Amino acid sequence: MNKSEAIKKFPMYEFLLEGAPVEINFSVENFPKGTAIIQKGEEIEKVMIVVSGELLVYNEYVDGEVIYVQSEDVSFIGDIELISNQNTYVCSVSAKNNCKLLCMTKDDYINWFDNDTGLMREMVVRLAMRNCKQSSRVGSLKYLSTEERVIKFLLDRFERFSFTHEDKRK
Repeated sequence: MNKSEAIKKFPMYEFLLEGAPVEINFSVENFPKGTAIIQKGEEIEKVMIVVSGELLVYNEYVDGEVIYVQSEDVSFIGDIELISNQNTYVCSVSAKNNCKLLCMTKDDYINWFDNDTGLMREMVVRLAMRNCKQSSRVGSLKYLSTEERVIKFLLDRFERFSFTHEDKRK
């Protein structure tokens, strides 16, 4: 589908799509709950925008630790990697519930990013917000006592466990 069709189908994203070059082709993909969308280390072939549903974003480390992250209101998949000249996804993503994604090729995304200052500004704001949240967390941890850090660590672990295992308890 072209840009005009994408705006008609997803009017809530007009603010974002209006600056896209007219030659970009979009497609829509549906992912049922629990479906793996991408895996860490896979080559990036497309960039996706979540138009409905929620993502489960996670990173598994060599020691087996898995870190889960909540997705944002306007979530992209593959954008940050391409902006930072990476060719592979840096984390894995699955559908927390039924998801609908607006997709484009990586070349179309790069073309859009290079030619739309509105998209560039949106990405800079998202990165800055993420950085501010991270800095705030790290800064506040610096001033906690050892006992408070251990308690925070245990509470975070419990929340992650609860978040990742909530469906299994039903």
